[in-house]
Amino acid sequence: MKKIIFSLLLALSCTAANAQSKDFEYPSKYFEYNGTPAFVNSMFNNSENKMQLSMDAYADLHIVAGKAMSVKGKALKAKFLVKPDEDEVYDKAYKIYEANFKGVNVKYTTYAYADAIQLTINKKTYEIGTFDGACDFFIKNLKHQYTKTQMGETLVLTCTKDIPLLNNNFKRVGTLKKGSVLTFNVKK
Repeated sequence: MKKIIFSLLLALSCTAANAQSKDFEYPSKYFEYNGTPAFVNSMFNNSENKMQLSMDAYADLHIVAGKAMSVKGKALKAKFLVKPDEDEVYDKAYKIYEANFKGVNVKYTTYAYADAIQLTINKKTYEIGTFDGACDFFIKNLKHQYTKTQMGETLVLTCTKDIPLLNNNFKRVGTLKKGSVLTFNVKK
């Protein structure tokens, strides 16, 4: 009886270890976690007080989510938010860029050394990013260019390679295609 129980426990632990190692591939496939992410160069990176600023946003996005689609032009509505983290675990606040384009809502968020992109298309959410663990995984193949302006700051995000879009179970359900660009002009 002891041998049977031991065998079952051993089998379960091997299965759990195998599942964990498969899940661990997730960060290395889609994220970088060595070095300092470019978004710490934002003039808003150290902001900690709640604020909402006006913003203009522009897109030239190429998305595959069930079918291929493009989002181009100026957002109908856009805003930049600094949302304080009451617990201040890894950072004092989330920095959130939100833009509503015709048919697509875009949210880009940074926190500590992690970032996330979330697209909502026809009430379905497609995303990549995580604020779990040590908050030090940032999106691979996403180039950041910050420029200070007289009015505030411009952030240009460019996909240098295809970026997968995932569902809540980390299953790939879409792609943000190489060459896609988001521009956020935050007005201070």
